[in-house]
Amino acid sequence: MTRFVGVGLTAVLALTLGCQPGIEIPELGEVNGTVTVDGKPLEGVAVTFVPESGALASVARTGSDGKYELLYAVPGAKQMIKGAALGQHTVRIDILPDPLAQTASQPLPARYNIESALTADVKSGPNTFDFQVTSR
Repeated sequence: MTRFVGVGLTAVLALTLGCQPGIEIPELGEVNGTVTVDGKPLEGVAVTFVPESGALASVARTGSDGKYELLYAVPGAKQMIKGAALGQHTVRIDILPDPLAQTASQPLPARYNIESALTADVKSGPNTFDFQVTSR
């Protein structure tokens, strides 16, 4: 039987996912924030929270204002739900390639993605994590 934490979350997930035996969803906290590079909003980058707990990662893409809101992919479901698993995460910020761009975007230093030293501790309820990165 699927284990849900919180009555409100249970109702939302039941409506979204239906009754799907075997799907275990960890307790989630809502996560949003802003990513800036050299003081300016960073648009169109992937923000990934990879939990230490073994749960699935949560992802988002920043808008033109650099803001993001994480989504958690539920295995076997067609929709994603807002949030990230509770606990410590490694945070990765990656520039997404634009196949229509005539010039390539300058990648961010590896310390923000493949060798990320960025971390976040997601708590129950709303969480805001802003990341100010530099291009060098």
